[in-house]
Amino acid sequence: MEQQHTDLELLRSQWQSLDLDVRRLTDTNRRLMQKLAAERACSKQQRLALQYRISGIVAVVLLPVLATMMYQTLGVSELTAWIYAVGGAAIGIMNICFSYFIGRTDYITRSTCEAIEHAGRVLIWQSRMRIAGYTVAAVVLAPLFYHLSGMDSKSALVGGAIGLVIGLAIGLIIEHHRRRTARMMLADLESEE
Repeated sequence: MEQQHTDLELLRSQWQSLDLDVRRLTDTNRRLMQKLAAERACSKQQRLALQYRISGIVAVVLLPVLATMMYQTLGVSELTAWIYAVGGAAIGIMNICFSYFIGRTDYITRSTCEAIEHAGRVLIWQSRMRIAGYTVAAVVLAPLFYHLSGMDSKSALVGGAIGLVIGLAIGLIIEHHRRRTARMMLADLESEE
């Protein structure tokens, strides 16, 4: 009887230590899953910030050059060229600033709540940037198309319309991709919880 009692006590202590090991493994697994989700979100965050930074730099450099070329070759007014150059530079600067906003929070070292809050703000600011971009584009393109419609040759107007359609299509595809990346970033962070 004494032997059975000793065996039972030994079995009970092994069971309790096994229970502690399972809890410790579960906690470790949860922490590793949180870290992995944060690293995936961080990778998407860095990629998104880089995309905005590159497009911002391209806009700041390229659009003033295009404005100068339109002034020299199409004969657009100096005011229209300036509006085009300043509007393009403004959109580029907004993209560069937004890229720093996206990348400034380290999702791995922050708490999950702070990281989710930041990723949510990225989505909100993406919508605001899209509205601001469309507004600036309308202000820039209205005088340009006004000038093109007043030219003797309608080929410039047709070329401008084709450029607008192609540019809009490319812009919408890029915006859709960026929005999806931001939503996936947020989903990765929410999967941590």
